[in-house]
Amino acid sequence: MLGTVPRVRVKSRWYWAWGLTGLIAVGATVAAVLGHKVGLPLAFAVLVLAAMAFPYMALAMTSVRRDMTQWFDRVGAIGLAWLVLGFLVCYAIYACGTGVFSPVALVRVAVFAALPAACAWSAGRDGRVRWQDWCAIACIWLPFNFGLLDGIWEWPEGQAGYIMNTPFAMNVGLFTFIGYRRFAAVPFRFTFTRQHLPLIGAMLAGFMAIALPIGLGTGFLAFHPRLEWVKLVGSPLAIFFFIAVPEEFLFRGLIQGMLLQRLGRPAVAIAVTSLLFGVSHWHNPGLPDFRYLGLAAIAGCFYGYTSWRTGSLTASALLHTAVDTLWDLFLHAG
Repeated sequence: MLGTVPRVRVKSRWYWAWGLTGLIAVGATVAAVLGHKVGLPLAFAVLVLAAMAFPYMALAMTSVRRDMTQWFDRVGAIGLAWLVLGFLVCYAIYACGTGVFSPVALVRVAVFAALPAACAWSAGRDGRVRWQDWCAIACIWLPFNFGLLDGIWEWPEGQAGYIMNTPFAMNVGLFTFIGYRRFAAVPFRFTFTRQHLPLIGAMLAGFMAIALPIGLGTGFLAFHPRLEWVKLVGSPLAIFFFIAVPEEFLFRGLIQGMLLQRLGRPAVAIAVTSLLFGVSHWHNPGLPDFRYLGLAAIAGCFYGYTSWRTGSLTASALLHTAVDTLWDLFLHAG
């Protein structure tokens, strides 16, 4: 009887991983159809999106994290080469199916996946923070954050990049740091308890008490409700999966976690990570806007404290989602 419980739990988590992947695929399809993008190219684009989103969901929902680490134990660095090859195959299917194949884009996919993998290979597999880990983070963060990946996924026209780049970058980071480098301290799992809710609510209220006077007083924020049903349903989900979780994994999971491991001082780790989080918003349209950078850095303090206090990236990602959703639906001045 006791032996059957773990199998049922893992199986149910696999169902969740498949379900979340399906939800992402359906959401992308609906968005494309509403934008009058249909036909065979849509099928190929959604197929590749699902293929890249599934490992991200599976790592967050199942025991595949342990299995992935054991796989790297068996195959060693060759597994990193398989990782790069997998992304090349994904790009080839997407590009050929949508008619946007470019040899330059293929090389960019290979370089983006290979550079962090090379850094991880040179650092070894002991799980200790090394200088190569900071280089690997830079190789993932800077190209993604400053638009250097734009122009790879060029279908549909005028919307290139962001939705495909997110699972691309997430999988590179997850396989590199959790799988190969064995960063066991990164709490990447969709786990959440009701005990986290009061803290999330308090952090949201605390941030809004600071952000609203600053944002409204400087004109960065304005009460501008946008309550179309598509945004009410789609915006929180899209923000959670494609903005909040990836940014929390990078900043609170990797950067803040690595600083905590090296310094052992939570306040310093949270402060430094929050400053970097603020600077990361430099690339947004209309910037440099120091109001935005400052509010993002302040928000990062609340996200960082939530992650540290709960030991859960899901908790900080939910707080992050709440802040961005309120901004998107009610307070976006643009």
